[in-house]
Amino acid sequence: MIKLIGVRKEFLKESSFKNLFYHYTHIKTPQKITALEDVNLTIHRNSIVGIFGENGAGKTTLLKIICGIIVPDKGEVLIEGLSPLHSEARQKIGVVWGVERSFWWRLSGRENLLFFGRLYGLNVSTIEERIKKFEKILELDSLDKEFYKYSSGMRQKLNLLRALLHYPEILILDEPTLNLDVFTRKKFIDFIKLFKNKHSLTVIWVSHRLEEIKDICEEVVILSKGRIRWQGNIEEFKEKFFKKSYLIEFEDYKCKKVSSLKEMSASDINRVKKIQLQEEFVLPSRIEYSLLTTTQSNMSGKISFSKNKFLDFSKIRQNLNIALSFLKKDFKEELSYKFSFFLNILGIVFWCLSFYFISKLFSANIPQYIKLYSPDYFSFALVGIAFVWYIHASFTSFSNILSTSQVLGTLEQVLLSPLSVGMYLFSSVLWPFVFTSFEVFLYGLAGLLLGVKLSLNLAGLVGIFIIFILSIGIFSSLGIISASFIMVFKRGNPLTWIVGGITGFLSGVYFPVEILPSWLQNISFFIPLTYALQGIRYALFKNFSLLQLLSFIWPLFLFLVVLFPASIWIFKVSLYQAKKTGTLAFY
Repeated sequence: MIKLIGVRKEFLKESSFKNLFYHYTHIKTPQKITALEDVNLTIHRNSIVGIFGENGAGKTTLLKIICGIIVPDKGEVLIEGLSPLHSEARQKIGVVWGVERSFWWRLSGRENLLFFGRLYGLNVSTIEERIKKFEKILELDSLDKEFYKYSSGMRQKLNLLRALLHYPEILILDEPTLNLDVFTRKKFIDFIKLFKNKHSLTVIWVSHRLEEIKDICEEVVILSKGRIRWQGNIEEFKEKFFKKSYLIEFEDYKCKKVSSLKEMSASDINRVKKIQLQEEFVLPSRIEYSLLTTTQSNMSGKISFSKNKFLDFSKIRQNLNIALSFLKKDFKEELSYKFSFFLNILGIVFWCLSFYFISKLFSANIPQYIKLYSPDYFSFALVGIAFVWYIHASFTSFSNILSTSQVLGTLEQVLLSPLSVGMYLFSSVLWPFVFTSFEVFLYGLAGLLLGVKLSLNLAGLVGIFIIFILSIGIFSSLGIISASFIMVFKRGNPLTWIVGGITGFLSGVYFPVEILPSWLQNISFFIPLTYALQGIRYALFKNFSLLQLLSFIWPLFLFLVVLFPASIWIFKVSLYQAKKTGTLAFY
C-alpha cells in the first residue's frame, strides 16, 4: 500500500544565487511556486491507478516524491509502512520515465541492464535469465548494440525491462508510451496488464492519453494545480467525465449526431445504415474535491538510516559485486574512447621528457633546496607530478562523475535503487583510481628508465603506503565536499580553485616550499599535500625509516579524522537538500 498524508511541496521560483542564499540562510523568504498542496492519497495493492491532469499539475513531482527522489516540505509518504528514503522501500519500486536520459549511451543495452540489475542485488545468471524471458515477450532487437543506436521505441522497452528486472511490487510509469507507435503502444499496455495480473503488481500510470487511462486503469485520480480534484473507479470516471453520443449514418450517406437513440424518429430508424457510439471527454470548469478524507499532518520528510547487522557477509558480498559492476561499466566506457586513452599515455611520455630536460639545466649545480629531498630536480619533480595525479583523481572524480551522471540522467536512476550513499561514493570512483594507478606506474617506469635512483628500505615502503592511503582519504573527502557543492549550487565551486590552484602552488609539487617567503611557508604547513610529498621524497631518496616518517604521518591522520566524517555528513545533507529543492538531476 502507498499512502500520502497531507503532502505539500514548493519549489523556488528561480534557482538564482539570491534565492538559494535566502533559502539556506532563512534571512528572507524566497519566491516559491507551489507544486503540490495538501495531497492525501491511498493506493492499494494489486491495482492500476491512473493519474491524469494538465501540464504543470504536479504529476511528475508526485511520482518523484513517492520514489524518494524529491522530499516533501510537509506531510508523510509511506511505502508499505516505510519512508521512500529507506532502502527497503526503494527495493519495492520500479520506475519508467518518459524520457530517454538515464542510460549510459556508450554501453550496450545488455551491459546497461546487467549494471542496473546488480544494484538491486541480483546475480548475473538471474539477470540474464530474466532478460531472456522479457526479450521474447517485448520483441527486443539486438541487446548487444550501443544504447545510442537504438530507436526511441526500443529505448523505452529497455526502460520498462530495467524497471521490472528485480520484480518490484510497485511499478511507476510516467508517460511510458510517449515515443511509441500505435502498434508498440498496444503491446506495451497488454504486457503491463499481463505482468500485473501474474505478479500482483501495483501500477501507477501517468498519461495525457485518455484512451490509455480508460483502457488500462482501474482507478483514476485527477490532479490540477497541485491538488487532487477527483478520485474514483474507472466506471465512475467514465460516467462523470465522458459525454456519450451516437453518430448515425443513413443509406443516403447523410449523418446525424444525437445524444440518445430515443431522439430518432421512426422514419430515421428505417433509413439507418450504421450507428457509431462516441465518447467525448468533458472536464467541467470547476471540479469538486475528492471524496477522500483530508488529514492534516505536520510531519516533514526525514533522512532514515537502516540498522545493519555487524559483519553481514551476504551484504558484504553484494556490495563487492556492486563495486565490481561500477568498475566494469566504467572500464567499458573508457575503452569505447580508444583515441583518448592513447592521448593520455602520450601525455605522460611528454611530461616526463619535459621535466627530464628541464632538470639538465641544474645538472652541473643542483640547488641545495633540491638536495634536501632528492639527488636531482627530475627525481624531485617526478614524485610531485605522479603523486598529484592521485590527488587530482581523489579530488575531481566525485564532482566529475556527479556532473556526468546529471547530464546523462543516470544519477536519479542509480539513487532510485537500494544503494547506500557510502557505497555509491566508493563504487563510482573505483575506475578513476585504478586508471590513475596505471598512469602513476607509467610515470615510475619512465623515471627508472631515465635514470632515477632510489634509496628505499622496507620500513620506508610501509611509511609510503600509509602516507598514500591517508592522502587519498583526505583529498577524497575534499572531493566529496566539492561534489556536495556541485549538487546544491551546480556551478562556481570555490574548492576547485582553492585545492587545484593554491595547493599545487604552496605544497612543493614543482619546487621546494623552502624557496617561498616565510609567511607562505607557514601557510604551506596547513596543507596536507605538503606533508605527503615531503614524507614520500624522504622515504624514496633519503632512506627514512617508518619512525622518522611519523612526523609526516600524524598530521595527515589528524586531517583525515576531521575531514572524512565531515565530508560524508555534508554529502548526505546536500543530497537531502537537492531532493528537497527537486534539483537532483539539474546541472
